[in-house]
Amino acid sequence: MKNCFLCDIVTKTNNQFSNIVYENQKYIALLDSSPISYGHIIVFAKKHYSSVEEMGKNLTPLFLQTITWAEEVKQILSAKAYTIKLNNLLFKLEDDPRHVGHIHFHIVPRYDKNDLVKKTTTNSEYFTNLVALLGKTTSS
Repeated sequence: MKNCFLCDIVTKTNNQFSNIVYENQKYIALLDSSPISYGHIIVFAKKHYSSVEEMGKNLTPLFLQTITWAEEVKQILSAKAYTIKLNNLLFKLEDDPRHVGHIHFHIVPRYDKNDLVKKTTTNSEYFTNLVALLGKTTSS
């Protein structure tokens, strides 16, 4: 889709954001540029879908892949738990450039209350370390 940040990542049009941690034939997971917690990741289909309704039966495999990657992130980062959030049509409600018209899940690793503050950062070292730790894989 034209002017879609996530589609630009799929087509390699946008080289500014190369924090991809997981990728397979259908989906990409990358580090969120404004993380809520250490290891906050966005998961989306390479094919552009604007809504849950448009995805139809393709939503279930994306959700299952998101859970698989969430479990891997939890284990690798020693998180206590995680939250999975689905962004559906937020771009229609708010004029925020972070709300894109490409349906995606957020994986937010959860730590102890005191740990959360320490592990939240947005510097370049954060991204470099996490990409190295999680490894850019082509896992299932």
